[in-house]
Amino acid sequence: HPANLKRWGIDYMEELLCHLAQWDVKAFCWGGGGESTLNLRLAEMTRQGVLLGMECSIITNGVHLDDDLIDALMLCRWIGVSIDSAHPAVYKQVRGTDDCLTVLNNIKKLTSKRTKTDIAIKVLVLPETIETIYYTCQVAKELGVQDFHVRPVDLERKDFYGKVKLNLDMGRISEIFAKCHELETPDFHVY
Repeated sequence: HPANLKRWGIDYMEELLCHLAQWDVKAFCWGGGGESTLNLRLAEMTRQGVLLGMECSIITNGVHLDDDLIDALMLCRWIGVSIDSAHPAVYKQVRGTDDCLTVLNNIKKLTSKRTKTDIAIKVLVLPETIETIYYTCQVAKELGVQDFHVRPVDLERKDFYGKVKLNLDMGRISEIFAKCHELETPDFHVY
């Protein structure tokens, strides 16, 4: 309802950030059930939260990162970019878009401006992504991110692949993880 837009819109977020700071909240994360970078005032809100003394972080799909937002995100403690695969065909198969190269380019922009912000590439273990995990780990290291996070998809969700139980080759996955760990350095971590 239009009368509620102001209350639940940006004015509400500004008010909420002020309350969080008053309540001595130490940090906040932009993320959740949608893509936070679609908020046109995200850069402004990030700057405001940091100016109020809180640490900030974000989880994003990495598609919608213009230069102003990238500059604001450099105030974050950490940035997690969910990509699932650095291989464009697999990315499209999993994500349904041709945005893989855009995301990789945006990660390169983030790492080139990074000073203190930790940047992580996040990958889900899916049947489609298993054979590209090592390649994606190599790309993450080449791009200069600090962390490579791999986690299993939530197979208990009823909306994921309907009600079909996925059989994952855990032996193969373990082999791939071992190869990824071989890429670790003091500046690049695999989780």
